[in-house]
Amino acid sequence: MMAASSSAQWRQALGTLRALHQFRETPDERSYSAAMAACSAERWPGALAAWSSSRDDLSDQDVVLLGVAMTSCGANRWVHCLQMLENLSDCQVQLNVVVFSTLISFLRSWTAANWSNMVTASNHLS
Repeated sequence: MMAASSSAQWRQALGTLRALHQFRETPDERSYSAAMAACSAERWPGALAAWSSSRDDLSDQDVVLLGVAMTSCGANRWVHCLQMLENLSDCQVQLNVVVFSTLISFLRSWTAANWSNMVTASNHLS
């Protein structure tokens, strides 16, 4: 699975997760991490699907999986990152400074890139 973690092999990585399920095997944290890492920002739906599947398969998701999932989604998908955090209320994941720094970085880059659009929109509202 780790060999498939390059972004060019995202199909193989996600296919491996599906195959494990078909054979009634439960992927571990490393398998999920590799599959999500293979899904670069362009393939972010695959990372979200793997994150969702890991919630079903793993008794304890960890902060590393969350970080990989968030990074795979990329800065333009910060809303999905917030949703991942909201959905953790029933889990035992201990959030850390890395997770919050990633989210803040995403918000900062999105805000900087879209600031002029927000100003233009607010001018039309007034």
